[in-house]
Amino acid sequence: MKSAVRCISSVAVALAWMAGAAFAASLTDELGGEALIREAKKEGKVVVYTSNILSLSKTMEEGFNKRFPEIKIETVRLGGGALHQKIMTEHSAGKLIADVVEYSDRGLIRRAMAAGIIGKHTIPTADKYPADTVIPGMVYPGCTYIYLIAYNPAIVKNPPKSWMDLVDPRFRGQLGLVPAELGGTPWMTALFQYQVLGNNSDSYWRKLAAQKPRFFTSAAGVGKTLISGETPAAVALDVVSTADIQKGAPVKFVYPPEGVVMIIFNYGLTTVAKNPNAAKLWMNWTHSREGQEVWTKQVGGLSPRTDIAPPATAPQNVKVWQATEDDFVKLRDSYTKQWNAIFGYKP
Repeated sequence: MKSAVRCISSVAVALAWMAGAAFAASLTDELGGEALIREAKKEGKVVVYTSNILSLSKTMEEGFNKRFPEIKIETVRLGGGALHQKIMTEHSAGKLIADVVEYSDRGLIRRAMAAGIIGKHTIPTADKYPADTVIPGMVYPGCTYIYLIAYNPAIVKNPPKSWMDLVDPRFRGQLGLVPAELGGTPWMTALFQYQVLGNNSDSYWRKLAAQKPRFFTSAAGVGKTLISGETPAAVALDVVSTADIQKGAPVKFVYPPEGVVMIIFNYGLTTVAKNPNAAKLWMNWTHSREGQEVWTKQVGGLSPRTDIAPPATAPQNVKVWQATEDDFVKLRDSYTKQWNAIFGYKP
């Protein structure tokens, strides 16, 4: 993952989203072939450990089960940090039951790899994904999030227009956010605030901490309180409230001129998978055209595939930012410890 400020447009979204590429491979080919499908159906289930938002994971599961009703998906959902701890603890005790793990934190999945938890599997559509988003033969980007500013217009009459507006006194006690150490999405956002907004210092963190924000353990919790009006404004994920907004929920997004933060979810099989064929099929389907279009059309998110058009609701001409993988992995522990101290957050 390269540190960059790029542009979302209707034909090129952030990494490389481009509409109109020819689709030659059949769905069966993208899923790994008839033999794999047959064996997956015999296994009959797949156990997925994920830090993805549960309601969005359920949308993907419904799409998969529409195609494969014979295969039950058992999902365990926790925030990134808690999920990683569970995976490591269960693995060390020989009790890990996950067939597939899904992390937003590249650093944590690297640690899982180092512990021998992530197995080998190459998805049939590997060439459809940008090289810097994959760990060849092991980890692939299943979906993409944008971290930005959200607010409830029924309450906030003078909405923020930039990240710097969030540290204005009018938002003191009015903000919601997820602590940096609780997952890859809040951690990358904190790193963006440090490197970009703070010009490689903790100055923005200190200003934001002075606002006395309310902490949430997940982006889903932030989204619910935005809709209810309990939290007037927040550092939030774009896909959290998309479905609710389409139904008329009072939430609006702000795409600040300083940029928005792009987060990619990392999917991998485990070395202890008890349902290896169903696990491979889940991986293949989520990365197939059909699976990715469930994400873009039903969830309203962006696809990391280079040949999938962005959803119609995607903004145009918005700067996006990503950390380098080196920074993302190596700075995590020391920076999140510093973040905790500044914000007075006790894990």
